[in-house]
Amino acid sequence: IFSCQYYAYMTGLPQYLVEVHGLSASFAVVGYTVPVVMLIVTNLVFSMVLRAGVPLGPMLVLGMASQTAVWWLIPVTGGGIAGIVSLLVFGIGAGICPTCLFAVPSVLAGSGRPPASAFGVIMTGRNLGVLIGPVLLAVAFKSTGDWGIAAPIFGTVTTLGLGLCLWLAAVLGGARYGTSR
Repeated sequence: IFSCQYYAYMTGLPQYLVEVHGLSASFAVVGYTVPVVMLIVTNLVFSMVLRAGVPLGPMLVLGMASQTAVWWLIPVTGGGIAGIVSLLVFGIGAGICPTCLFAVPSVLAGSGRPPASAFGVIMTGRNLGVLIGPVLLAVAFKSTGDWGIAAPIFGTVTTLGLGLCLWLAAVLGGARYGTSR
């Protein structure tokens, strides 16, 4: 679910910035880099936070909740400062989620011993999301001609993802990176 909504967001973002917000193509590229830079920085920061012993479950919920909020708020954030904040928040969530998801096998099995099956499930989900998200966005846009259709579709997708993250957080309890369950 994370990859589905992330790749839909990032695939459509430049065109959305040009068509809806009237940015030039070159300035839309700048807008595109905001969540990418935030993702990179957040990946690095939250990997250190995980290694410091902060429980994985609440971090994962935080990441997905921030992206869920961005999707649902797209109709009201618009451009300007609110739009920039939206890009920043999305990028932060986009950095937290994969950091946590890729740590799950180590949390379940103990550091240094991630089971191949757990990692395989994560990669299968990621790859399906990479395919489904942009295709779903394109089909939805083509059928309506309206970028506004993306917010409720992917708001729903991320809400489902948030529910799964809450469930995973409950299953993991206070599990921390580097310890076995």
